[in-house]
Amino acid sequence: MSALVLAASLATGLTLALLVLAVFRFTQGEDPAVRRLRAIKEGGRAQASVATVPLLRRRLSSFPLLDMLFARGQRISEIEQQLEKAGLQLRPSEYLALRVLFMFLFFLVALLFLRGSFPGFIVALLLGVVGYMVPRFYVRFLQARRLNRLEKQLPEALTAISNSLKAGFGFLQAMEAAARQLQPPIASEFEQALRDANLGASIEDALRAMVARVGSYDLDMVITAVLIQREVGGNLSEVLDNVAHTIRERERIRREVKTLTTMQRWEGYIAMAVPALLALLLMALNRDYMGVMFTEPMGRVLLGIAAAWQFVGFLITRRIVDIDI
Repeated sequence: MSALVLAASLATGLTLALLVLAVFRFTQGEDPAVRRLRAIKEGGRAQASVATVPLLRRRLSSFPLLDMLFARGQRISEIEQQLEKAGLQLRPSEYLALRVLFMFLFFLVALLFLRGSFPGFIVALLLGVVGYMVPRFYVRFLQARRLNRLEKQLPEALTAISNSLKAGFGFLQAMEAAARQLQPPIASEFEQALRDANLGASIEDALRAMVARVGSYDLDMVITAVLIQREVGGNLSEVLDNVAHTIRERERIRREVKTLTTMQRWEGYIAMAVPALLALLLMALNRDYMGVMFTEPMGRVLLGIAAAWQFVGFLITRRIVDIDI
């Protein structure tokens, strides 16, 4: 059996497995709206948390069957939260389809490049797994970038809220004024919290839901201070000024640590780039000597393994110099 036939068989089997799983999941469980209505009927005036009510969420798929299927999965809810943290306007079904597309694209390109040998087929499978993970890495990159931008905006937002409180505004009015003055992503998060409060949620639940959406330690510290002040009383504007000062000091220390670890980060970049540059140099000096690695099946397999281990080493280096403050 050739590698292409085997690949087609695997793709067909995967498709059938997904269809069987979809039918099984579709016939199981209960609609979320029905569960919500039953809970309200049995619990009287029971109120669910803002972060757990699925009725106001946008559709998870363009197809009703997939939309009902995804609405029942805890994993799909987690994916939706990850996409929200990254600031992407993708549905979970579109995100999963993109990951599967990358998986087959990496697999087929590697299979064609490695000419169908059995070791090449194994490497192609591994690269297919890498392709499946590429969108996830990109989403994590967007999450980190959005979180970094939000945490840099947080001291300014706290100062704006504190000034509004000193001017006689209420807390919600101060948040609204800060949302108008600031730029996304923190402005959009404040607006979402205000929408939750306007739709009937308590301000405590709206603030906790915002912390759950963002996943920021600094924002968690701010919301904890606000909730404690709402329970025990005190000067909220002074509390926010103190928290803003603490966050600015943490950011200053974080920049100092980043400066001190710059050399180690560049060592990881250089260590990853040197083998590729050396291969290009050998190709330029003696094409026949280096060309064997591209013309022979085993040479292509070794190149794929080397590239994978280079990437693993780069990730390990990044992990070592990633110091949490």
